[in-house]
Amino acid sequence: MADTPNVPGDQKISFNRIMNLAPDELREDFSFQETILMYLKVGGEKLARQHIKVATQPFYDEFTIKQRLTDETVEETEETADDQEGSEENENEEESEGEASETTKES
Repeated sequence: MADTPNVPGDQKISFNRIMNLAPDELREDFSFQETILMYLKVGGEKLARQHIKVATQPFYDEFTIKQRLTDETVEETEETADDQEGSEENENEEESEGEASETTKES
């Protein structure tokens, strides 16, 4: 840590403690050190620890965009579901009629 920001005397211990929690690649980053110092001044150690936690979490470059259903899409989906229910009922009726005719043939 050759380049370190000017840390006030009352925050040196906290700053060093927090920087020991940071990953090696971030410990040497001057802007990260300044940010940690700012969080220490503004919100204390708790806020600085939260910043380290967020900074070390992976950022996903790829993600899935989900399209919101519009009212028209919802209506189309309901109509399609109604059509499918109607066709299933017709199939069930045909099957029951076929079973009934088979039982009459057997008698």
